[in-house]
Amino acid sequence: MADILRPALGLLPVASFLAVLLLLDSYKLVRLRAVVGVVLAGGRLGVRVGVAVGVAVGVEVVTGAAAITPPRGGRRIPARPQ
Repeated sequence: MADILRPALGLLPVASFLAVLLLLDSYKLVRLRAVVGVVLAGGRLGVRVGVAVGVAVGVEVVTGAAAITPPRGGRRIPARPQ
């Protein structure tokens, strides 16, 4: 549930701003289909650029909350011996 809720809440200000811009467009210079298409294209481009930069820098792409949450009980994870 939180996996869906966080991105939705993050996109809420953007969607609200676009809705206000469309309402203020009294001459109807831009169609809703064009706005949605541009937003989706920008999202796809953002994901591609993010992945490309991650690959170029050598960052492993990890999904899921388990990758960023601390261990339970406040236990520290010992460092790996080198």
